[in-house]
Amino acid sequence: MIAVALGMAALSAGGALSWIAKGSYHDFEQFYFAALAMHDGGELYSGRSGGYVYPPLTAYALMPLTACPLRAAATIWLGMNLAMGTAAAWLAAREAVRSAGLAASPWLTLGVAVVGTLVVADKIRSCLDQGQSDLVMVLAFVLGLRWLRSRAWAAGAALGLVANIKYATLAVLPYLVLRRRWRTAGWMVAWVIVFAMLPALHRGWGRNLDDLGAAVGALSRIADTDATHADLAPIARHRGVSVTSAVTRWLGRGAGGSGSGGGGGRSTLAVLCIVGIAGAEALIAAVLYRRRGIPLLRPLSDPSATCARRVTALEWSGLIVAVLAFSPHTEGRHMVLLLPVTCLAVALLVAERRAARRAPLAAGLILLWLGLTLPPGGERFHAMLDAWRAAAGASWCMLLMYLTLLWTGLPTMPVAAPPAARP
Repeated sequence: MIAVALGMAALSAGGALSWIAKGSYHDFEQFYFAALAMHDGGELYSGRSGGYVYPPLTAYALMPLTACPLRAAATIWLGMNLAMGTAAAWLAAREAVRSAGLAASPWLTLGVAVVGTLVVADKIRSCLDQGQSDLVMVLAFVLGLRWLRSRAWAAGAALGLVANIKYATLAVLPYLVLRRRWRTAGWMVAWVIVFAMLPALHRGWGRNLDDLGAAVGALSRIADTDATHADLAPIARHRGVSVTSAVTRWLGRGAGGSGSGGGGGRSTLAVLCIVGIAGAEALIAAVLYRRRGIPLLRPLSDPSATCARRVTALEWSGLIVAVLAFSPHTEGRHMVLLLPVTCLAVALLVAERRAARRAPLAAGLILLWLGLTLPPGGERFHAMLDAWRAAAGASWCMLLMYLTLLWTGLPTMPVAAPPAARP
């Protein structure tokens, strides 16, 4: 684990430290001033923290950092992010090794963690440079999967915590219901409420409810996918890299005006296109499930079995991919959430002995790395990078990679023997 920490620091922390040394704190500045407003009883969503669009829990949790000057707080936050990223990489690799059916060893876990981290290294660097909170989400997703089978309350706590940092985590809840993991789903709902109300201990119940309402309002403005709106959020217009953002941009080109008739038609067409793309991905996955004898709409027969453990890990990866690919608010740095997915892919490459199964996954993993890393930045490639982001290139690579992950990783579920006839 120490080697993973040193590698992640060498790859990613230098740039962040240089930004801090120059007095540029990027998104962390919003967190810091929101925490300061929380501490002083001010407004979270206006004033110096006006760019803050997250639930109040983040500001509440970061209040201790306001005891330090901004530069010291940013340095501490960088160290915390490095620690969370290192823990997430190591735990994701351990879980991936187990899900792949491999004999766990420190060296194998280290190798899986290092390679899985390298695939998303560019996005880890972006998160650290910008002082963002995405590595908290990565760690929570990893812990949620790790505790899903044995500690429903702990898995629910991890997911409930991160749902109060970024609401996209709530997409896990329908999956838990579909697989009839009632205890985990119940605990998740309970913890979502507990963590949502936690800032009320400092702000008071009424003020906290107002903050939650303001956070939902800020989120709805960012997630506005109607390309005909004059006040369309910049993320949906420019920085969004999800399929949803790309389809919205494509259909909004040449709109000229914002007439209600045309705008409503384009919005409907955008929704149909997005649903069609998601449906095509789901249909291919359903065909693979059927061929391997894996149930889609009922619980797995033995959740503790090796095959079921792998299926659960693959489905957890699918949730992450779906959230990133079809959210109206996915920026490039959010792709760091793919760390558990890349670790699982690397472990399955080690576990799979058939070349016909390994080759597609290896190609998919390379395609994903290229999609996340290229084109390079800088003035020379600025136009290419803008075009790649506008086309949601990384998301398309991610969707293709996930299909290769399913092709290689889905096991053939054993057929239960029929009950013996009574004499």
